[in-house]
Amino acid sequence: FVPCLAGFASGLVWVAMIADEIVSITQALGLILGLSEEILGLTIVGFGNSLGDLITNLTLARMGYPMMALSACFGGPMLCLLLGVGIAACGYMTRAGLNGSFEIPFTSPTILVSTACLLFNSVLFLISIPRYGYHMTRAIGLVALSVYLVGMA
Repeated sequence: FVPCLAGFASGLVWVAMIADEIVSITQALGLILGLSEEILGLTIVGFGNSLGDLITNLTLARMGYPMMALSACFGGPMLCLLLGVGIAACGYMTRAGLNGSFEIPFTSPTILVSTACLLFNSVLFLISIPRYGYHMTRAIGLVALSVYLVGMA
């Protein structure tokens, strides 16, 4: 049992070290290219985080489980947002000795635009997919892709 725990702990340490290096490389790339942290997070880090989900969801859809794939498109990011932000906020408040709340500086127009695009796409899916009898059409996909591209511009 002890060797299993040691192996698990060793794996966690490796993942943490590699994640730190990836963050450092991404920040260096941002400095070289003159990109803000928000743009790096929305593009490079976002693509890296979503690549596994993309492959899994495409595989599910091709295997004949489109509803599971569509649900996973919302479920994965929702879990990441709720648990990731929730655990990070609780950890920060514990380390800082805060009991109530803390202010998140919201000064970047990039974050505001990307949040608006995310909300727009979510409402688009909420309305259009049931309206078309739970069929995903090419038009819905193109509109969603266009909203993403406009948000990144």
